[in-house]
Amino acid sequence: MQKSFSIIKADIYGAVTGLSTPDKTIKHPTGTIFLSVYIGNNIISKRKRFNGTPLQIRKKAVKAMLLLIESAVK
Repeated sequence: MQKSFSIIKADIYGAVTGLSTPDKTIKHPTGTIFLSVYIGNNIISKRKRFNGTPLQIRKKAVKAMLLLIESAVK
C-alpha cells in the first residue's frame, strides 16, 4: 500500500470492497462491504452490511464511503 501513495498524490485515499451479489466461495454474506479511508497518518476502517439489490448495495456503499470521508475530515 505504501507504494500506491507514491504513485497517486492525494490528501485522502479511499478504498471499498465487498459483495453485492452472492458468492458461495466467500465466507462473508452478500451485502458485506469493507471501507477504508487514509488521511494524514490515520486509517479509518469500517465493515458494513447492506440489504437490497446489487445496485442498491453499491449505491449504499458509495454513500457510506462519502460519509466516512466526511467524518474523517472533520
